[in-house]
Amino acid sequence: MTSLGARALSYRSLAGYLAFGLLGCFVISGGENQVLLLLSLTFVALAGHIILRHAGGFMLTPATLFFLFYTVFTYVGGMGYFLLDGQGVSYGGGVRNYAFYLAITGGVLALAVGVMIASQANQFNPKVELTKFRLAPWRDRHRMPGDYVVIGLFGLVALGMTLVYITNRGLIPLLEILRIQEGGFDEIYERYQTTRAMFSRYGRGAGSYFFQGYFQQFYLVVLPFVTLFVGSRYLFYRKRILAALWIVLGALNSFFLAMALQRWPLMFFIIMNYVLYVNYRGRIKTSHALFFVVMALSLFALLTYIRGMGDLSTALFWAQNRIFKTNVDVLYSIFEMFPRHFEFFGGLAILADLKGVLPGPDVAFSRWLFDALYRVHGTGTTPTIFWGQLYADFGLPGVLAGSLLAGFLMQWFYIWFIRGEKSLLKLIVYAIITMALAGLAITNPVTILFQLGIVSTLLLVLVLKVMRDLFQAEPKVANLGLMQLGHV
Repeated sequence: MTSLGARALSYRSLAGYLAFGLLGCFVISGGENQVLLLLSLTFVALAGHIILRHAGGFMLTPATLFFLFYTVFTYVGGMGYFLLDGQGVSYGGGVRNYAFYLAITGGVLALAVGVMIASQANQFNPKVELTKFRLAPWRDRHRMPGDYVVIGLFGLVALGMTLVYITNRGLIPLLEILRIQEGGFDEIYERYQTTRAMFSRYGRGAGSYFFQGYFQQFYLVVLPFVTLFVGSRYLFYRKRILAALWIVLGALNSFFLAMALQRWPLMFFIIMNYVLYVNYRGRIKTSHALFFVVMALSLFALLTYIRGMGDLSTALFWAQNRIFKTNVDVLYSIFEMFPRHFEFFGGLAILADLKGVLPGPDVAFSRWLFDALYRVHGTGTTPTIFWGQLYADFGLPGVLAGSLLAGFLMQWFYIWFIRGEKSLLKLIVYAIITMALAGLAITNPVTILFQLGIVSTLLLVLVLKVMRDLFQAEPKVANLGLMQLGHV
């Protein structure tokens, strides 16, 4: 079959999904809820089909991982809130919000279309490209002594700065809570709130990104970078000492990520290591995937329990509440707030996020949103799924245009990874940035750029390459001198 014929067949199959869904709506419908649910399932299935067709092939890609996060963290709870007319959300509710419905269904479909456009623009055939990728050998370009010295310095600096931050805080929330696990629920929860507030704020600049976000980069990005560097070399060289070091660094990093009793950084770190592992192998093994999923969910539930959520059954209830409802509650509330009670910001919200990266009081949209939703609970920040951020700035056109661009960039990044040389450094960068891009399903664009490490990772790679050139410069000069002496 020609490429044109195959493409036409593909588009016919996609149209079939839509036609089948629409037919089902008319045949089965017993009311508005059933019609809208069937329509949304049709569009989501269509989006999943496009993403898996263009960015699948048994590899973990930014778009496939985003779609997984979207399904778990947004779609399931989001459709529940929508069909219940927003009952139970923090802001508004009681009236069906169709803009929210269009965002979570049309947004994911627009993202999938962006993936397809990137594939078509690059003439990318995932099956052919993946076959070539699997057959090509891995290469370790950073194996000079100087490279290991630089990586070692990265690790030491990350550990040192993390310890400075802990010393400055004077406590570790995780350890403080473990000491009083015999206390009652109220005592544990109050201590959790107090210690976490003390740990993540600093003096009169309370809420500043300084001393929280900047120091956080050392154990959220730099130390994971070093850990993945070691892990990639274990996968390549299969030496026991590298396996042991990978485990030690992973355990140490996990402790740092969990010490503030936040759950998502630890989950991201575990999945990041799995992305490294899967994409090195070039295929997904079901038993390995289940192991990582069970480990991630178990640690998520354990941290929920430690935070003072009562017995194990209560902890599991709050864990599933955090997974399926918390993010969507905030997202739905944003669609209730704009433009009913607030005018669209017109880009000022994302500019506030950019300003919030600088030292000084936190002025980010997530802080403003927390005050609008949970002012009675004190001060803090709240997750802003990028669809909520785009909607608060530009309305539905912003959601659809931003989703299209996000899908295009995700697929472009995947194409960059799978084409060209298979280097271990490229694999590390891919694992970290893939997790950051997939994080758009639960956070905003500025967070994935700065807090989740896209910018920091690129800077680390730049430093590593510069230092590598410096270590190589002297031998090149020496060889040139010997050549000149040979001509004398």
